[in-house]
Amino acid sequence: MVLHYFYRYRCSHSPPPHPLSPPASTTSTGGAQAQPGGASSSSNTTPEGSASEADRVEAILRAADVRATAILPKIVTGQAISGPMLGLDMLGLLCDVLYGVKDPKEAGKARYNHVDTMYFLLAVVDKISDIFRHTQLLVDLLESNARGRPSQDTSIEDFTELVGETMGWDKAAKARFFPKASQIYWYALCFGQIEATDATFQGKIRTYFNISPKRTPVSFTLNLKDIEKADLTIMPTTLLHEHLQLEGDSVKVFALSDDGLFMLHDYHNNRAAKVSGLEDYGLEVKRTLHTLYGKDQLYGLARDLNILKLRTAVGEAFTPTALALNQKSGFTVLASRIRLLNKEINYRRSRFPSLMRDIKKQIEMQPFLFYGAILAIFFGVCTLIQTVVSVWSLVLAIWA
Repeated sequence: MVLHYFYRYRCSHSPPPHPLSPPASTTSTGGAQAQPGGASSSSNTTPEGSASEADRVEAILRAADVRATAILPKIVTGQAISGPMLGLDMLGLLCDVLYGVKDPKEAGKARYNHVDTMYFLLAVVDKISDIFRHTQLLVDLLESNARGRPSQDTSIEDFTELVGETMGWDKAAKARFFPKASQIYWYALCFGQIEATDATFQGKIRTYFNISPKRTPVSFTLNLKDIEKADLTIMPTTLLHEHLQLEGDSVKVFALSDDGLFMLHDYHNNRAAKVSGLEDYGLEVKRTLHTLYGKDQLYGLARDLNILKLRTAVGEAFTPTALALNQKSGFTVLASRIRLLNKEINYRRSRFPSLMRDIKKQIEMQPFLFYGAILAIFFGVCTLIQTVVSVWSLVLAIWA
C-alpha cells in the first residue's frame, strides 16, 4: 500500500533532477579520496585505478536508479523480482558502507535482506544514488571524528556542510538538506524516523535511549508471563529502536523475523552504530528476547502475540554463542527502559493498583454481575442500618 502510494506520487509529479545529485564528473567525497564503504585509497593505488573504481561505482549507481524505477510497478502489482530489489552490485556498495562487507554473496544474500528492503523503500521517494553518497559521507565523517577527536560528538551542521561542499551547493541547498541529515543517520542505524532536537548525532542517541554517562549495566529477568500478570499489553513492533518502550498500558517488543535476526546478528559490525555507542544494541535486543520467551520456552505464547515470526529453527537464535553469554553481562543501552519497566511492574504488583485493576476488569467483563453485587451490598448495608435503628428504638422505648 505504501509502495503504491509513492509510485503514484512519483509518476504524477515527474520531479526535476534531484538537487542533491552531484555532477556526473564528481568522483571525490569531500577532500578525502574515500572509496565506497569509507575505505580510503591505499598509497600504491594509481590514479588510473582510482578513476576506474570511481567510474565503476558511478555506473552501479546509475543502473540502480534505473532499476528502482523499473521494478517498482512490478512490486506494486505483486510480480516476482529476480535477485535483490536494488540489484546485487548496489546491495554490495551499501553493505560495504554500512557493515564493511564488500560482497554480500560471501555471507549469503538473505543475510542482508533488511538492507535491500529498507533502502529500496527510501529509493521510492529519493534517488538511491543520492542516498548512498550521503550515507557514505556520513559514515566516513563519523569514523574520522571518532579517531581524531573521540571525546567530541559529530554535529549535524558539520555533516551538512561536508555534503554541501562535496556537492558544490549554495546556502539555500544546504538549508534544504539539513532536515534530511538526521534521517540518513537513523537509516544507517537501521532505525525508523526519531524525533530528537539535539545538535549532534551521538547526542540524539543519548537523549532517545536516556543513556547515562557512566553507562551502569542493569539486569533483566522478566518473561512474557510476568508482563501479562501485571496487565501490561505486549505490542509487537518492527522498528528496532522501539524495543521495550513503555507506552501507556503497553510495552513494545521487537517482532523477530528471519531478516530481523540477521540484522541483530550483524549489528555489532554496523559502522555507524560502533561510533555511536550502540555496538552492543543488537546483542542486548537478542538477550532480552531470550529472557522474555527463549529461556522459559514460551515460543507458543510469543507467536500468539506476533512477536516471534521466525521460519527457521528458533533455538538457533538463542544459542550461548549467539547471545555471547560468556562475554557480556548486563544491559547499558536498554538500561533506562529496563528500569522503567521493572518500576512499572513492581507498582502494578502492589495491593491498591491490583485491586483497582481487578475492579476495572470486572466492570468490563461482567457489568451486570458487578453492579448487581454493588446493589446487593448497598441494600444489605441499608437493612443492617434499619435493624440497628429498630433495636435502639425498642431499647429507648423500654427505658422510657
